[in-house]
Amino acid sequence: MKTTRCPACSATFEDWFAACPFCQAPLARPDRGAVLVSIFLGLGAFASPALWRSRAFSPREKLWLTVAAVAYSCSMVAIIVVAFRLFLSFYRQLPGAS
Repeated sequence: MKTTRCPACSATFEDWFAACPFCQAPLARPDRGAVLVSIFLGLGAFASPALWRSRAFSPREKLWLTVAAVAYSCSMVAIIVVAFRLFLSFYRQLPGAS
């Protein structure tokens, strides 16, 4: 696991903490919004590497968000398949359709 150094007390610790575990100084965290938007607005499970590289989430949050992204992606695929089947059934009912 990567480590980081506190700018206030110079202690070394794992890099997923939001604040220094020794002096409680807040650490600058990367933007969580960009990662969440990429997961749930288009990339789904393909955004998991960006999620796991991000320092903005704890390991537990990364696990839950990965599970949510995979479930979201599977549900989107299922919805697309159902919509395509409905389209085909309506298309086949049109006059002159093969």
